[in-house]
Amino acid sequence: MCYYCACNKVVVKDRNRAQPYVDDVVLELALQGKLFGEGCAVDQLHWGGGMPTFLSDEQMREIMAATGQHFALKTDDTGEYSIEIDPREANAGTIAVLRDHGFNRISLGVQDFDERMQGVVKRIQRYAENKGSADLFSASCLGQDAPTRACAAISALIYSKDGALKTQVQHFLRIMLHGKNLQTVEY
Repeated sequence: MCYYCACNKVVVKDRNRAQPYVDDVVLELALQGKLFGEGCAVDQLHWGGGMPTFLSDEQMREIMAATGQHFALKTDDTGEYSIEIDPREANAGTIAVLRDHGFNRISLGVQDFDERMQGVVKRIQRYAENKGSADLFSASCLGQDAPTRACAAISALIYSKDGALKTQVQHFLRIMLHGKNLQTVEY
């Protein structure tokens, strides 16, 4: 079970296990394309659930190519195409692939910035990793009115003593505000 969202999960580190999943997604896209009518317009698209940035760049391209084969994807940033990314997995190359396929919104699976809570949910990721991924994404969206960032978070009140909660909120706001200066957070 996922310690963050309580969903069932299968944890694998063997990236070769991803390709059969990709093959199934490509097949499902073909089936859904027939059901909805080939060329049906896609105004909103969301990839989530921890899967997206586990896939290789080529596997992401394969899924998006299949999506475009069976549905009409927007190519001008007018669609709302979002993706959940694991900042530990998303580098500049991955961000470029996502932007090439029209993704213009990201959700960072931050969980918590307190390392104690990260240990509880078994997902260690530093603030710099999260902010770095968000900043790479924003830089890739130059010319777009407002790239969207979101952070999924759990903030454990058990560790909220001694100003820890205030620090958490400040970290989240720095990421969400696209690096703008943040003077004070009151809670």
